[in-house]
Amino acid sequence: MRVEDLVVLEVCAAANNKRRNRKCRIFYTESESKSSPQNDVYKALTTLDGLSGWWTTNTQGESKVGGVIQFRFGAGGFDMKVLELHPAKSVLWQVVDGPKEWIGTKVSWELKQEGDYTVILFKHQDWKEPVEFMHHCSTKWGSF
Repeated sequence: MRVEDLVVLEVCAAANNKRRNRKCRIFYTESESKSSPQNDVYKALTTLDGLSGWWTTNTQGESKVGGVIQFRFGAGGFDMKVLELHPAKSVLWQVVDGPKEWIGTKVSWELKQEGDYTVILFKHQDWKEPVEFMHHCSTKWGSF
């Protein structure tokens, strides 16, 4: 795989606090429930309430496999088709509407537990070519 094929960002989830740090994309949980922090992070990536709780409040659609989720940020946004859901393990979307350079690209989230942290490996991949907008997005994913 070529470097220009993907944009990678790693983020963590700590296990004993319910606050979030939006800038660093760190999720914290403070759950006394039997669900693991990894399951909580998975729900934040796979439910409309979860996604609108940490990303954009203007999130609509169907978050099941085959469904399309619409993400809106002010005047712009994009639509992601849910291709795969593997509970507490991974999520895969494909961009079906939005910036023309994004159409057909895929966004994946892989989860793994490391001690008190859930590590998320994020990829925005399958760009048709390494255009300037791809490089712009590689820095913006970490701040939105």
